[in-house]
Amino acid sequence: EAVDAWISNGLRGSIIYSSGTGKTEIAFESARRAADIISVTSSPPSDYPMAILILVPRIVLIAQYLKRLLNYGIPDDKIGVYFGERKEIREITISTYQSVTYNPGLIRRSKMIIFDEVHLVSDTSRVLRKVFDIAVEDSSKALLGLTATIDEQDPRYNTIITVLPPVKKFMLKEAIKEGRLTKPVVIPMQVRFTDKEQELYDTYSTKIRNISSRFKRYDATSMSLLLRKGGFVGGLARAWFL
Repeated sequence: EAVDAWISNGLRGSIIYSSGTGKTEIAFESARRAADIISVTSSPPSDYPMAILILVPRIVLIAQYLKRLLNYGIPDDKIGVYFGERKEIREITISTYQSVTYNPGLIRRSKMIIFDEVHLVSDTSRVLRKVFDIAVEDSSKALLGLTATIDEQDPRYNTIITVLPPVKKFMLKEAIKEGRLTKPVVIPMQVRFTDKEQELYDTYSTKIRNISSRFKRYDATSMSLLLRKGGFVGGLARAWFL
């Protein structure tokens, strides 16, 4: 149903599925189906008939995607990884958001891009937004966003919601109700600080509270905006995070 919804929306959209409910499987099936739809003569030209780019936020996820693709029997010479000193561009290329900012051509050559953890490409992240801006240059490019959660009312995600609107949702409550996931059980475990730990905790809490009061900013998102100002203000904001 998720794949059908994505295809019906013109090969563009986001899948909002709770962790553990199959986002990766949906992505692979979407790519398989898209390969049958996208013409091999579409622009831009590519060395491969269906160039697929999988973008992940962390290097450790590259290995996970690579292992799963190989387990499906896809030949390893069809899969490349692009990060650090490894620069393998193949029919399926797995890379990090950070890595492709230095090679926009990798984005442009791809006929399908899978954005893992797409909520990270928010309007407040300049580096990640650069990737997104290049990806939407070609209106024929297939784009799929994957995320377990995204606040559709948050203005930071306006671009994502506009370009990659949610086409199918399967949240934690539904997954538990249908027996797809086990209901989580939270067991609080009380611990005690050592005298030194308590002293550090009190000291840092006081510093955080004082800086927040000075700027009337109490959350990481609003405080991060002060980092860009530099100087004395930026220094205090940096101290708040430290």
